[in-house]
Amino acid sequence: MSRDIHTSIEIDAPPMRVWEVLTSFGDYADWNPLIVDMRAEAKVGATADFTIMIGSLQAKVQSTVMRVDAGRDLTLAGPRSALQRPLFHGEHFWRLEPAGIDGTRLVHGEHFGGVALPLLWWWLEPKIRVGYQAMNEALKRRAETTATNPAGDEDQRSISERRSR
Repeated sequence: MSRDIHTSIEIDAPPMRVWEVLTSFGDYADWNPLIVDMRAEAKVGATADFTIMIGSLQAKVQSTVMRVDAGRDLTLAGPRSALQRPLFHGEHFWRLEPAGIDGTRLVHGEHFGGVALPLLWWWLEPKIRVGYQAMNEALKRRAETTATNPAGDEDQRSISERRSR
């Protein structure tokens, strides 16, 4: 048995800016309500260790980076443990598509499987869906804010304004 979750959001920032935020894994604790800690490299075969918040449950996950296409696709699969995979596994993805002029449509989801899935799905699905949507909104805010006001621009503007007075 398998199940899927798909969410999407329009982001007013170019795909490479969204990609930059998405793959700055060390910054997740600053903005991401779903994945509150992430240690990974955007490199196929790399280990991705992360902590995910599902409702009030915090879970540590170890997965493998399966696909990396800069500015387009990041996919993780886990768990890495061969003993856990038959029970419950997932392929978590973020797909970035150009949208309009300098915009991005983010498609964020996961394909789940495993023998324990039918027992867990009724509880897990609504919580995961809410978490993915919350991450989408936070990623949108982060990418749009930094795309329109890169670090230092405000400080530079303040310095220029003070000089002109």
